[in-house]
Amino acid sequence: MLGVFWIGHHNQFHFIRHSDRLFLWINIGFMMCIAFIPFSTALLGRYRQEPLAIYLYGGNMVLGSLALYGHWRYAIRSGLAASVEPAVIRMTGVRILRAVVLYLVAMGVSLIKVEWSLVLFAINPFLYIVPGKIDRYWKS
Repeated sequence: MLGVFWIGHHNQFHFIRHSDRLFLWINIGFMMCIAFIPFSTALLGRYRQEPLAIYLYGGNMVLGSLALYGHWRYAIRSGLAASVEPAVIRMTGVRILRAVVLYLVAMGVSLIKVEWSLVLFAINPFLYIVPGKIDRYWKS
């Protein structure tokens, strides 16, 4: 997941040309979420049957994804990014928010069967390893 977040963050900077103070603080918030991932992952690995571990890990992933989304939206809305096609803005947002939905579903599924939620957590990174439609814009 660290790699997935790093690549998503890196790809945003293909379009972002400037920064301002608020943008930097949003970026720091994103980095704080990322810095917590090894802890929440270790906790989940050790106590995978415990609801608190599942919710901390899932919550960490949701917050990290939302911070990445906020980073993107702020850059677009405040003019920090170069001219970006509306399709790219939409696809990037959908790609980020899809992870939020999957993590929330995984957290909810844990109430029914913990193993299913762990499978959903494990599947999520693979959805981002496979190139999507958005990748063609990063090459141009």
